[in-house]
Amino acid sequence: MIALVDYGAGNLENVRRGLRRLGRPCEVFSRPEGLEGADLILLPGVGAFGPAVASLRETGWFDALAAWAGAGRPLLGICLGMQLLCQGSREDGDHRGLGLLEGTVEPLGTARCPHMGWNRVRWTRDLPPPGADGGGGGVLLLRPRLRPAPGTGHPGGVHRGGPDLHRPGGAGTGAGVPVPPGAQRPRGGPAPGGPPGPAGGTAMILFPAIDLDGGRVVRLEGGDFDRPTDYGGDPLETARRFRDCGATHLHVVDLQGAREGAPRHLKVLERLGGLGFFLQFGGGLRTPEAIRAALDAGADRVLVGSLLFRDPDQPARLRETFGEALVPAVDVKGGRVAVSGWRETTGRTPEETLVDLALAGYGRFFVTAVDRDGLLGGPDLDLYRTLAKRHRIVAAGGVSGLGDLLALRDLGAEAAVAGRALYEGRLDLPRALEALEGSDVW
Repeated sequence: MIALVDYGAGNLENVRRGLRRLGRPCEVFSRPEGLEGADLILLPGVGAFGPAVASLRETGWFDALAAWAGAGRPLLGICLGMQLLCQGSREDGDHRGLGLLEGTVEPLGTARCPHMGWNRVRWTRDLPPPGADGGGGGVLLLRPRLRPAPGTGHPGGVHRGGPDLHRPGGAGTGAGVPVPPGAQRPRGGPAPGGPPGPAGGTAMILFPAIDLDGGRVVRLEGGDFDRPTDYGGDPLETARRFRDCGATHLHVVDLQGAREGAPRHLKVLERLGGLGFFLQFGGGLRTPEAIRAALDAGADRVLVGSLLFRDPDQPARLRETFGEALVPAVDVKGGRVAVSGWRETTGRTPEETLVDLALAGYGRFFVTAVDRDGLLGGPDLDLYRTLAKRHRIVAAGGVSGLGDLLALRDLGAEAAVAGRALYEGRLDLPRALEALEGSDVW
């Protein structure tokens, strides 16, 4: 049995979901009692080092984890949890860690690193690259800052503004320990550690879209269910084509679920989950049970709209339950936020809505300009420019070609969705992915 540590600073839901997909049972422990039946302890973590250490001490986990590891029993730290295993951190002051790993977590300052995700690299040290043994040549960076490898003065990886990359550590070492960034980027500006695009902009993720109705791939015009265009009956074949073009992320919308109020394509989602995409899924997720069913079916991220607006306490409850796996879907129609499959409006502006949701703990928002969706008339750049100044935005609606994607990237959007432009040949997917400099797993 795997023991999952709950000390108030970990994204438990994502870890539990990952273990479920691996078929590994786990049990959450808020106190270090009753661990006799555990084979492994997982220490997750999000946020800042200092408060997390304080929480470990308050809950009794600090000494218990040190004793567990000291007895030679397996302990795995994830994200901030891995930082906590080190001797200390200089994030926002000097803080002492568990001391199980040699070295202190150091910010990289102004050094530039590749964005999270798969990166094309050229090695600048006399070391065999990954895959030299025939296992492939990709490199996956899990966070844009890395702990210096013990015995070296070098960070785990430094991006010099080009394709060159220093391999983590020295000869014979593995990768540096992933460390989450300590500060949010200025809205509308380059992300810390994000690679430059061809024109000096920040990398942006592109999500090809698959909208489902009755098992078929369709697109609506302006969010109108009476104006669908049918693009075929095999969503898996469509997804494979996107994958063969180099896409690593996929946006899946259950239009039938949005119309009927409950997801109707979870079986399709399960099959798409076998293709290796980062899956973003929305449509009909109007109960916590529906959200969990979508995550269990293979979604890496769920988009939730209507449920968030039913009562003022719901956003905080859902955030606590699902963490980063849940992203608010804010659909904008006629300048106001729309719900219930875009058929009702709340009377609230998107600016007001995002501020309220940010206060509930959300840091990323999926924003659709419904009036432009599926019309190939260009995205609502004014809307996204305003929102991206203060928030992390995934933009959807109106993309007609590469120029629209570059405009969204340059105004600060972290990701964008393209649908009809791909299906009608107005957007070349391989070229777009190359221009936007790849993908970022978050």
